[in-house]
Amino acid sequence: MARSSVIIHEKVSKADILAIREVARVDVNFDATHRTSEKKPHFDIGVFIEQNKLKYLGEQHQATFNKFRFGTQEVYNQIPNQIKYEVSEFNQDMIPANKKPTIDHAINEANVGRKGGFIQDIF
Repeated sequence: MARSSVIIHEKVSKADILAIREVARVDVNFDATHRTSEKKPHFDIGVFIEQNKLKYLGEQHQATFNKFRFGTQEVYNQIPNQIKYEVSEFNQDMIPANKKPTIDHAINEANVGRKGGFIQDIF
């Protein structure tokens, strides 16, 4: 049975991703495979973290730890498997300059009722 993504309701920045990368593998992709009327374009973020790394993350990057809900049972129960996050609120620093035209095009496609595509390996 596939697990659903944990939805992050706060704005995520590249600094959040880099903080998690200090202790975990993080995959960052952009998903605009739905029309905006169905689902807002968003980042799909996969985190592979070991339980023994959570304490460091919580101590060194508490805001990120809380934002990604690492202290909740919902997330904790998924460790050591991939934790899947859906992030639709993000700072522009999440979009590298070399990917911006592709992501902007995907967002525009989704906004006009078409599927904009899935962009892998954002950074």
